[in-house]
Amino acid sequence: MRKPTIFMFFALIISLFLVQTLKADNVFLKKINVVGNRITKTSYILEKVTLEPGKTYDIDDLMDQMSIIKSDLLQTGLFENLYFDDQLDNNKNLILTIKVKEKNYLFLGPEGEIYYKKSGNPDISVYLEYVNLLGLNNKIKVSFPIYENRGLFINYRSDNQRKLIFESSVELKKLRSDPVITEDYLTTNFYLIYNGLSNFYNLGSGLTYNRYIDSAFILFPFIEFGSLKKPEDKDSWLYSRELIDIGYGENNDLIYGF
Repeated sequence: MRKPTIFMFFALIISLFLVQTLKADNVFLKKINVVGNRITKTSYILEKVTLEPGKTYDIDDLMDQMSIIKSDLLQTGLFENLYFDDQLDNNKNLILTIKVKEKNYLFLGPEGEIYYKKSGNPDISVYLEYVNLLGLNNKIKVSFPIYENRGLFINYRSDNQRKLIFESSVELKKLRSDPVITEDYLTTNFYLIYNGLSNFYNLGSGLTYNRYIDSAFILFPFIEFGSLKKPEDKDSWLYSRELIDIGYGENNDLIYGF
């Protein structure tokens, strides 16, 4: 009778050891905190977090998801760096803290553009841009032309990380180089952009009201080229928007072009 008793005793010890080992490979996530975000909304950061408090996670799966969360948050372009601080409470439950270091969101500087559809003369401007409006990664930019034109340009663009992006702009300027045209040049644009196809291009459509001698409403599809989704990439300065224009002018004239 001793051998079966000894065998059962060792079997019980082994089973208890296996149970404790399995428990050690899993952790209950009790809470997620975010610290260091003076401007960025906590709700915006938590949108990128795929972990859910109140669930039990395998340690390996937890580490993989934390790595993905870090990559997704850095791709917003809002943070210089971030790291995770994990602590266990008295009941061995995990309290996970995301610590972020925010970037500077206000920029001032010169910029220039060349429009091949026009005379080829460059537009040189001084701009002021804030890239984390309302703490939600929305961008607003005000430009003041100082070379070819004079006037004011205001542009708003919603978060580039979302599948559907909204953009609007108002441009009021007067051409210095044209002695005939003395009226102000007014353009108002509204864009809807689909962001779910590629990291390097987006598809969109826009509606423009344009007053430049005549008034015109123009509807146009377009393709954006450039690494807009990943502001931390070295090539994020590369940008182009190719348009196909169609619309009606002041005298119901059909307007089209490329």
